[in-house]
Amino acid sequence: MREKETKVEVISSSEVFRLSEDNLGALDSLIHAWKCSLPLEETWVRQTLGVPSLFVRIEAVMKKGLRVLNISGNAPGIGLLKERHSRFSQVFSFCAWPNFRILTDSDTELGSDQLWLNPISETEATRSKDLLLIRFNGQK
Repeated sequence: MREKETKVEVISSSEVFRLSEDNLGALDSLIHAWKCSLPLEETWVRQTLGVPSLFVRIEAVMKKGLRVLNISGNAPGIGLLKERHSRFSQVFSFCAWPNFRILTDSDTELGSDQLWLNPISETEATRSKDLLLIRFNGQK
């Protein structure tokens, strides 16, 4: 559950806005239910932080209140956020994280991941102590 905060900044495509305490409470409940529905995986994030994902993406609309459309532990666009939003880089100090590399197949485009992660081959990954972000197109 979220610690008591006085404000939450939300980065949208066009503006920054604040969520009300009621909306934050509703999001807490939804995220808790989402978290409980996931299988327990032995990942660095789970072992170190006790959560299923470093980032949670919430797709929602604000029309007559908050309407959540989707909650996902897959957070694409981290590289773009790091490059374009200085606040994101300040809040999430990338140098404080362990070393991550990206493992992908030749059919998967790296997208913005290449802006913050270095790729690694499958052969290198078997010997590496780096943490891996795995991106495959689903064909393997």
